Amino acid sequence: MAMTKVTCFNDKNYRNNNILALNDSRMLIGADYGGENYREYFGLMQFAMPALYDQNITSAKLYLYVTESKTRVTFETQFYNIKEIVNINTYDSFENMYGDKYVMGGNDEKVFDVSSTIYNSWVSLDITNLVVGNNANPTFSIVLVDNNHDQWASGAGGTQIPYVCRVATIEGGYAPYIEITHEDAKPFKPSIIYPDGDILPNSGNVTFRWKYNSGFSAGQAKYDFGWKMQSESQWNDVMVATSNQQHTMDASAFRNGIAEWRVRTYNGIGMVSEYATGQFYVVGKPGNPIITGVKNDALTEITWSAERSEESSARVKIMQYGKEIYDSGVISGGIEDAHKPNIILQNGVYAAILSIANIYDLWSDQVSKSFTINCQRPDTPELTVQSYDDFVRLEFSGNINSFYIYRAEGEKEFLPIAYVNLPFSNKGYSYEDYGVKSDRMYRYYVRAYYDGGISDSKIREVFVKYDGYYISEINHMEKRVKLMLSNDTEYIPVNMSKENSNALVNYLGRRYPIKEAGTFSKRTLSITAFIYGGQEEVLEEIMDANGLYCFRGRNIVAYVDITSYNASNAFFDKGYIINLSMEQLEHGEGISYV
Repeated sequence: MAMTKVTCFNDKNYRNNNILALNDSRMLIGADYGGENYREYFGLMQFAMPALYDQNITSAKLYLYVTESKTRVTFETQFYNIKEIVNINTYDSFENMYGDKYVMGGNDEKVFDVSSTIYNSWVSLDITNLVVGNNANPTFSIVLVDNNHDQWASGAGGTQIPYVCRVATIEGGYAPYIEITHEDAKPFKPSIIYPDGDILPNSGNVTFRWKYNSGFSAGQAKYDFGWKMQSESQWNDVMVATSNQQHTMDASAFRNGIAEWRVRTYNGIGMVSEYATGQFYVVGKPGNPIITGVKNDALTEITWSAERSEESSARVKIMQYGKEIYDSGVISGGIEDAHKPNIILQNGVYAAILSIANIYDLWSDQVSKSFTINCQRPDTPELTVQSYDDFVRLEFSGNINSFYIYRAEGEKEFLPIAYVNLPFSNKGYSYEDYGVKSDRMYRYYVRAYYDGGISDSKIREVFVKYDGYYISEINHMEKRVKLMLSNDTEYIPVNMSKENSNALVNYLGRRYPIKEAGTFSKRTLSITAFIYGGQEEVLEEIMDANGLYCFRGRNIVAYVDITSYNASNAFFDKGYIINLSMEQLEHGEGISYV
């Protein structure tokens, strides 16, 4: 046990309803009484608390030198959270500046049972509960007050008489002081952060992390770290002198199975905590696969072999000239051990890169295999394009009958939009593309594909322009309805609205809600138009298909669901005023090669 004495460096005395400072070298504690009326007196003492690092405070007592006493006056202590040296001298000023700084009262009180003008004795009050938590507080502020005076005040009224005890101050030569009894404290058990219940590979480095826990402390000075396999009894321990709350070691020291680790921490005075323990699972990464073959085909296929019990997923990449041109992402593995990349490869030299993962998401090393695509090219196809109102017709020919069709809007990238494989014809082939906007320039080319080889036509451009809007079901784009004439104008507006899936969440302590952005959006479209009777029948057939619809016009090609439709006959039954409401759906225009 050790004892530390802290002497008051600042004291003040205040009386209620008095805007003037008290002119007394002692603190007056109590009240002025005149019948049921009273004016309280209280004192303020400030102490510079020392930094007692790594100590348990077992006792703290406030000592006061009382020069005069009055029966029934009761000393009570109160802690005020004041962050500065108090210089004001009047009651009203103190209440205005610090009245809301009260935190808590002490657990002890002193009731005087004698009235004496020469009391001249030290009294003590236990303030342990106030001192704990105020280590190193440079302005620890205690108010000394008698809160019971209003409960027993009585009298016949008249002149107010001070009914107080007088306490010596710094000026009087008997400064209040605090005696703190304390002992060395050990740190609390550290908190395990990582790993605990995690799955680790037995390769590379692993860093164990924990949180140092203690009361008022200078921090961790060193630690004992240990590990073992669960089946073993002997710990592998090491002591490290550092404040770092982590330990790194080579994971190859672990065998497959359940492993345990422990850590205990020391503070600056050599006290040590209890051990905290964690547990983790060690799983070896899968063995490296072997790429067994790459098909010599523009639409290639990569095959490999691996230990099936170690393979849950795989990832394939293709490189050319040091640049990645394809990444499969994580794909399922362990069933066929083959992958057809969703890409067409020109003749050339490439490298396939493969890695596999087990069910614990531990990955093998990457393995690579160089391969060459060298296939005979079909003849270069011929292509012409022509715009017909809302669609583009492509006429193409070649010495084979299978073609991929590519389209680009303006200067954007080309997308494969269709694959055509028809009976061979010397007259050539045609394809109609309806997925185009009005007032747009488009570029097209076709790619002939045969027996693994490819050949591209020249790029052709065409400008598309049409009036109004069209809607059709995507599997029968040629069956379409033109929405142009309205009941009062030749111009038809399309109403659009968009919503994001955000949430506004209220949190305690914040006046306004916080926005938490979602990842989903909702877009709705609506249009009102006049169509003739025959077109309404077509629209009914399109609706009956109950499929995915393509709504297109100037500045828009949207794939939608028709959420509502209604029609009213108009113009002497020659047609209908229709209302369509639609919601945009996710739909990729590009086709897959596989």
